[in-house]
Amino acid sequence: MKEDIVKNISNALNGDIRDMYDEPNVLYILIEIRKFLEQENVKDFYLLKFMSNWVVHSSLDRKHTKELLLELEENINSKGFTQNNFGFISFLNLKTELNLFLKNNNITINKFNDNWIEFKNSLINIIIDCPLENKSGKIIRKFTITINSEGKYGYQAEIVPGSLSHLGLHFSGIKLLKGNLM
Repeated sequence: MKEDIVKNISNALNGDIRDMYDEPNVLYILIEIRKFLEQENVKDFYLLKFMSNWVVHSSLDRKHTKELLLELEENINSKGFTQNNFGFISFLNLKTELNLFLKNNNITINKFNDNWIEFKNSLINIIIDCPLENKSGKIIRKFTITINSEGKYGYQAEIVPGSLSHLGLHFSGIKLLKGNLM
């Protein structure tokens, strides 16, 4: 079974398919990777597992999502509200994990690295408007990737009233903070 999954991933990443990095193929690749990680009970590749989970759900609000948002809240509390807090969604760490997974399974990565931007953009298009939620979050209740009218990717975070007052940000009611990913 493991060999079949690795072969499927390799064919999807390195085949002669014209649109090999379109949304359906990226979704297929991530589903196959998720299947492999689950069947082999792999403990590494946290971000890869997370993204492989996110692409198949319209929203996420389970344990790992809450942990990720709590980690983001801790970064905000210690560093303030900056673009660097959203490193989990910068996709650079995901690319690193994907490359390591592919190398560990002897899957050629040349085409993948050459087409990373197309892969990443298809991935973003899959998870756009699929929020990460933590209803018990002390700062962030919901985090969503968005695309603006100019076609640029960004994020939107629902912030709990009063939660950022220690940073000099005061507002009443739920506040939507927005920013750009790239």
